[in-house]
Amino acid sequence: MTEQKKKKKRLAPWNVRVAIAKDVLRWIETKRFLVKKGYYVVDQEFDEYKDVGPALITKEDVDTNADAKEIMQDRNCRVCALGACFLASLDRYNNVGCSDLVANYGNNYHKGQSLSQFDTMKYLKRFFAPEQLDLIEAAFEMNVCHRVVLERDNIELLKAKKWGDEYFNNPTERLEAIMENIIDNRGTFKP
Repeated sequence: MTEQKKKKKRLAPWNVRVAIAKDVLRWIETKRFLVKKGYYVVDQEFDEYKDVGPALITKEDVDTNADAKEIMQDRNCRVCALGACFLASLDRYNNVGCSDLVANYGNNYHKGQSLSQFDTMKYLKRFFAPEQLDLIEAAFEMNVCHRVVLERDNIELLKAKKWGDEYFNNPTERLEAIMENIIDNRGTFKP
């Protein structure tokens, strides 16, 4: 394939984010994952009260740098908004091994049972600006304490939080609304 044809096939950054948002909506509809506040990505078998569950990524996966897409594709997970974007982007644009994805296995949440904010954000920054990740997180979690950009102006984050608070009581509906907002605004979340 010539370099010119490769360039034609590449999507603009906003189209990439729209494609990820559409995939999240499709995955909600097909029940590929369960939407829930509080965890980026955990196995659906994870017991949040006992803090135990199956590992998403094992130490062996990290040591052998296994393909992250292959490891995650058959998992049934609970996700927040950013976790959903993470899984959808990993499925669509996989180019990462488990050792690149998991920053510090063993110090991660639940020793591989959950992907941490750091692991998830590091990957998502390939597609979304940190400010956008902040706003999506604030709207979905309905708080502003999980901030990616610490020096960010709180007014925008509070606006996103209020958007999440005021309009959507159900986490699945809230995630759907966030993804529809991204699609409607050419890849940018505008609460």
